Amino acid sequence: MERKEILLLLVFSCTFLKCFVQAEKCDPKPSIKQHEGYKRCVYLDTHEKRTIGYGFNMQKDGAREEFIKVNPREQCLGTADKVFNAFLNSPLTKWNKECPCCSTNSETSKYSCVPCLDDEYIERLLDSSLKTAIVDAEVVIGKSTFHALCCSVQNAIVDMAYNLGRTNFKKFKKFKAAIEKRDWDRAAYEAEDSRWCGQVKTRCTNISKIIKAGCWFKQNTGHGILII
Repeated sequence: MERKEILLLLVFSCTFLKCFVQAEKCDPKPSIKQHEGYKRCVYLDTHEKRTIGYGFNMQKDGAREEFIKVNPREQCLGTADKVFNAFLNSPLTKWNKECPCCSTNSETSKYSCVPCLDDEYIERLLDSSLKTAIVDAEVVIGKSTFHALCCSVQNAIVDMAYNLGRTNFKKFKKFKAAIEKRDWDRAAYEAEDSRWCGQVKTRCTNISKIIKAGCWFKQNTGHGILII
């Protein structure tokens, strides 16, 4: 192969890889949905916190403001605040039991039914919490390091951040160091060698497998983005 043909091939390869990387859009939502589960009524999570939807902690700082802000019906603040209180003080339903939702047409006694959120509200809560988790992942791992990772590892890290919250995720300093070095085996080990892993079990196992598989590193050469 002549030198000119080799150069043309390299240019084509760089252009293709650049387009591929730019078109790639990470989406951690399916993984989070799988691991969090879905519940329309209030239950207790593994930390004994009142939770609803896809793992929305109703007792976390700012939960009330976030709950009101994403209200799809755009109710006045007073009404939305009462709705939050209704769920915050709602009788609990076991995480593995179906929600006995109250409705105006239900024959269920008001003493045995519970308030339930609709699908749109729950999806909005998920989107809001997901935005926070992405920012938390960027802060903990480092924005440039995080965005240089492939989507599979980015999604796994966001899944961790969503579940742990920034304060707890910041404690994974050895995990962060391993990610920075692209030491996938070590990063997976650090995730597994934690109290968090013992609490979430299957979630941790799934995330660790993805991180252990690793990914190629994106590098900006000045002439395009290469994956090396």
